[in-house]
Amino acid sequence: MRVVFISLAAVLACGCGRGGEVEEKPDSLALQAQDALFGEVPESDAVVVSIIDKAGACEAVQARAMLKDATSLTLVFSKPPGGELQPGSYEVWQPMTGLPTSDLVVADLTRTDDACANTLTALERVPVQGSVTLETIRLEDDGQVTGSYDILFGGGRLTGSFVASKCGIPELIEQTDAGCR
Repeated sequence: MRVVFISLAAVLACGCGRGGEVEEKPDSLALQAQDALFGEVPESDAVVVSIIDKAGACEAVQARAMLKDATSLTLVFSKPPGGELQPGSYEVWQPMTGLPTSDLVVADLTRTDDACANTLTALERVPVQGSVTLETIRLEDDGQVTGSYDILFGGGRLTGSFVASKCGIPELIEQTDAGCR
């Protein structure tokens, strides 16, 4: 799961579909969502949902590139052994509590600069608590994953909803090949 998360966080700092809506509060992190995508990770039990403040992320993911000057919330779910991802509420995994299990969601917040470097500090991007509710899960090619999130990070709270469209995720990679777009 760690390799999947690291690889996808690098690629998905970039969506397709309609974006989520974010409730902004004073001293809160901002994510003006424009797009949302989901994909199943090849040779893995992971399903990734990414909510992004720029259009064109699906094309960037498929080209193994990153979007510059973008903010994204990436959610990584793990299917239970021999099972399928189910609608319901998933608590956000907290990094100091051991390895994530299939009843938890791994959340990552990324904000890239014009060179695609993450500008958020570790404190700002680490989830403190929260949950993600999956309402609809249709993983086929024309499918959608819908839901909502309420996550407190060290740098603020993000809340909103999403309707994510399918985006094919290429083989796992350690870094992007096509650079920064």
